[in-house]
Amino acid sequence: MQAAEQIQLFVNVRHLTGPRTGIEVYMEELLGALGRTGKVSITALSWGPLNLDLPGVREVIPVRRPELSGLRATLWKVWFDQWHSLRAVAPQEPVLVHGMDGFLPYSLRRRDRCVATIHDLGWQVHPELYERKLRLMYRALFPWVRRRANRFIAVSQYTAD
Repeated sequence: MQAAEQIQLFVNVRHLTGPRTGIEVYMEELLGALGRTGKVSITALSWGPLNLDLPGVREVIPVRRPELSGLRATLWKVWFDQWHSLRAVAPQEPVLVHGMDGFLPYSLRRRDRCVATIHDLGWQVHPELYERKLRLMYRALFPWVRRRANRFIAVSQYTAD
Protein backbone atom coordinates (compact mmCIF):
# COMPACT_ATOMS: atom_id res chain seq x y z
CA MET A 1 0.00 0.00 0.00
CA GLN A 2 1.27 3.44 -0.93
CA ALA A 3 2.20 5.76 1.95
CA ALA A 4 -0.29 8.35 0.64
CA GLU A 5 -3.09 5.75 0.89
CA GLN A 6 -2.27 4.88 4.49
CA ILE A 7 -4.24 6.40 7.33
CA GLN A 8 -2.01 8.78 9.28
CA LEU A 9 -2.67 8.23 12.99
CA PHE A 10 -1.24 10.23 15.91
CA VAL A 11 -1.20 8.75 19.42
CA ASN A 12 0.18 10.13 22.69
CA VAL A 13 1.95 7.08 24.12
CA ARG A 14 3.83 8.69 27.01
CA HIS A 15 2.16 6.19 29.36
CA LEU A 16 4.44 3.55 27.84
CA THR A 17 7.47 5.17 29.50
CA GLY A 18 6.22 3.78 32.83
CA PRO A 19 5.05 0.43 34.18
CA ARG A 20 2.82 -1.70 31.95
CA THR A 21 -0.66 -1.96 33.44
CA GLY A 22 -4.02 -2.35 31.67
CA ILE A 23 -4.02 0.84 29.59
CA GLU A 24 -0.38 0.46 28.60
CA VAL A 25 -0.84 -3.17 27.52
CA TYR A 26 -3.90 -2.10 25.50
CA MET A 27 -1.89 0.67 23.83
CA GLU A 28 1.05 -1.49 22.87
CA GLU A 29 -1.12 -4.35 21.57
CA LEU A 30 -3.38 -2.04 19.54
CA LEU A 31 -0.42 -0.11 18.10
CA GLY A 32 1.13 -3.39 16.99
CA ALA A 33 -2.11 -4.72 15.51
CA LEU A 34 -2.82 -1.49 13.61
CA GLY A 35 0.75 -1.26 12.34
CA ARG A 36 0.74 -4.87 11.11
CA THR A 37 -2.25 -4.17 8.84
CA GLY A 38 -0.07 -2.00 6.61
CA LYS A 39 -3.03 0.39 6.28
CA VAL A 40 -2.02 2.70 9.13
CA SER A 41 1.06 4.84 9.57
CA ILE A 42 1.31 5.65 13.28
CA THR A 43 3.17 8.54 14.87
CA ALA A 44 3.69 7.61 18.52
CA LEU A 45 4.33 10.72 20.62
CA SER A 46 6.20 10.42 23.89
CA TRP A 47 8.48 12.33 26.24
CA GLY A 48 11.12 9.62 26.35
CA PRO A 49 12.47 6.76 24.23
CA LEU A 50 10.29 3.65 24.07
CA ASN A 51 12.07 1.39 21.56
CA LEU A 52 8.79 -0.28 20.67
CA ASP A 53 10.07 -1.76 17.39
CA LEU A 54 6.53 -2.14 16.03
CA PRO A 55 5.78 -2.22 12.30
CA GLY A 56 4.23 0.97 10.97
CA VAL A 57 5.00 2.87 14.19
CA ARG A 58 7.30 5.88 14.16
CA GLU A 59 8.32 7.11 17.60
CA VAL A 60 8.67 10.87 18.02
CA ILE A 61 9.83 12.73 21.12
CA PRO A 62 8.67 16.35 20.71
CA VAL A 63 10.30 17.28 24.03
CA ARG A 64 11.93 15.27 26.83
CA ARG A 65 10.39 15.24 30.27
CA PRO A 66 12.42 17.22 32.80
CA GLU A 67 13.02 16.01 36.35
CA LEU A 68 10.15 17.59 38.27
CA SER A 69 7.99 16.63 41.21
CA GLY A 70 4.73 17.63 42.84
CA LEU A 71 2.52 20.24 41.25
CA ARG A 72 5.16 21.26 38.70
CA ALA A 73 5.35 17.68 37.40
CA THR A 74 1.55 17.50 37.12
CA LEU A 75 1.33 20.82 35.28
CA TRP A 76 4.12 19.80 32.89
CA LYS A 77 2.32 16.52 32.15
CA VAL A 78 -0.93 18.40 31.41
CA TRP A 79 0.96 20.80 29.12
CA PHE A 80 2.56 17.90 27.24
CA ASP A 81 -0.66 15.89 26.92
CA GLN A 82 -3.07 18.71 26.16
CA TRP A 83 -1.00 21.16 24.13
CA HIS A 84 2.52 20.31 23.09
CA SER A 85 2.65 16.65 22.00
CA LEU A 86 0.31 17.00 19.02
CA ARG A 87 0.94 20.66 18.20
CA ALA A 88 4.67 20.01 17.82
CA VAL A 89 4.27 17.48 15.00
CA ALA A 90 0.85 17.89 13.35
CA PRO A 91 1.03 18.67 9.65
CA GLN A 92 -1.13 21.37 8.02
CA GLU A 93 -3.64 18.83 6.73
CA PRO A 94 -6.21 17.25 9.04
CA VAL A 95 -5.03 14.39 11.26
CA LEU A 96 -6.60 11.44 13.02
CA VAL A 97 -5.86 11.22 16.75
CA HIS A 98 -6.62 8.22 18.93
CA GLY A 99 -6.82 8.95 22.64
CA MET A 100 -5.99 5.40 23.70
CA ASP A 101 -5.84 6.52 27.33
CA GLY A 102 -9.33 8.05 27.20
CA PHE A 103 -8.19 11.65 26.75
CA LEU A 104 -7.88 13.96 23.76
CA PRO A 105 -5.62 16.99 23.49
CA TYR A 106 -7.08 20.48 23.64
CA SER A 107 -4.76 21.29 20.74
CA LEU A 108 -6.99 19.41 18.29
CA ARG A 109 -8.01 21.62 15.42
CA ARG A 110 -11.54 21.78 14.03
CA ARG A 111 -10.45 19.88 10.91
CA ASP A 112 -8.88 17.00 12.87
CA ARG A 113 -10.76 13.77 13.61
CA CYS A 114 -10.44 11.76 16.78
CA VAL A 115 -11.32 8.53 18.52
CA ALA A 116 -11.25 8.04 22.28
CA THR A 117 -11.01 4.71 24.05
CA ILE A 118 -12.93 4.71 27.30
CA HIS A 119 -11.53 2.13 29.69
CA ASP A 120 -13.58 2.84 32.78
CA LEU A 121 -16.19 5.23 34.12
CA GLY A 122 -15.75 4.14 37.73
CA TRP A 123 -14.70 7.65 38.72
CA GLN A 124 -18.30 8.72 37.98
CA VAL A 125 -20.07 5.67 39.39
CA HIS A 126 -17.94 5.23 42.54
CA PRO A 127 -16.01 8.48 43.08
CA GLU A 128 -15.21 7.45 46.65
CA LEU A 129 -12.84 4.81 45.27
CA TYR A 130 -10.65 7.36 43.48
CA GLU A 131 -8.12 9.84 44.80
CA ARG A 132 -9.28 13.45 44.80
CA LYS A 133 -6.58 14.46 42.30
CA LEU A 134 -7.71 11.79 39.83
CA ARG A 135 -11.39 12.71 40.20
CA LEU A 136 -10.57 16.38 39.56
CA MET A 137 -8.54 15.50 36.49
CA TYR A 138 -11.36 13.42 35.00
CA ARG A 139 -13.96 16.08 35.81
CA ALA A 140 -11.83 18.72 34.10
CA LEU A 141 -10.80 16.75 31.01
CA PHE A 142 -13.56 14.24 30.25
CA PRO A 143 -16.28 16.74 29.22
CA TRP A 144 -13.96 17.88 26.41
CA VAL A 145 -13.51 14.28 25.28
CA ARG A 146 -17.27 13.73 25.29
CA ARG A 147 -17.85 16.84 23.17
CA ARG A 148 -14.90 16.47 20.80
CA ALA A 149 -14.55 12.77 19.98
CA ASN A 150 -15.92 11.70 16.62
CA ARG A 151 -16.05 8.07 17.77
CA PHE A 152 -15.68 6.15 21.02
CA ILE A 153 -14.34 2.70 21.78
CA ALA A 154 -15.48 1.09 25.02
CA VAL A 155 -13.32 -1.75 26.31
CA SER A 156 -16.25 -3.43 28.05
CA GLN A 157 -20.00 -3.73 27.58
CA TYR A 158 -20.46 -2.26 31.08
CA THR A 159 -18.62 0.91 30.04
CA ALA A 160 -20.45 1.05 26.70
CA ASP A 161 -23.84 0.91 28.42
